[in-house]
Amino acid sequence: MFANGLGRFTPFVSSKGRYGSGSISGGGGGGGSITVDPPEINAPSVSGSNVTMNWAAPTHNSDNTTSPIVIDSYEIYYTLNADPTECKPGGAGVTAVTGISSSATSQAINSLASGTYWMSMRTIGGPGHTGGNLSDPITVTV
Repeated sequence: MFANGLGRFTPFVSSKGRYGSGSISGGGGGGGSITVDPPEINAPSVSGSNVTMNWAAPTHNSDNTTSPIVIDSYEIYYTLNADPTECKPGGAGVTAVTGISSSATSQAINSLASGTYWMSMRTIGGPGHTGGNLSDPITVTV
């Protein structure tokens, strides 16, 4: 319980790991929201200065339930920053691709400068769900 006795923090760790520390649900009789897991990132495709991120939709909510999974959209974050912990919303030098369709399983990112990028993704949940747990960052060399 938090100091005020309301709410609880439930950490979530899967065998795949997550760059996020869990979900917060309401207490004191209030309803909470469910956090949707990030997508499962598959091997990206690289062609010259273009990268195509590929993924599978999440199959679980952060409370480990499988139904319903409500997805509004996806977001991709990428950076040349050498610190992978910065590959997040608001991180130093991070670029975001937002509003990716909930039915998408790939997204092109074109005209990148040469270098090694950290890239991560998160799912934005639909009504009654939140998104926020980031995938573990991957490296992609252009």
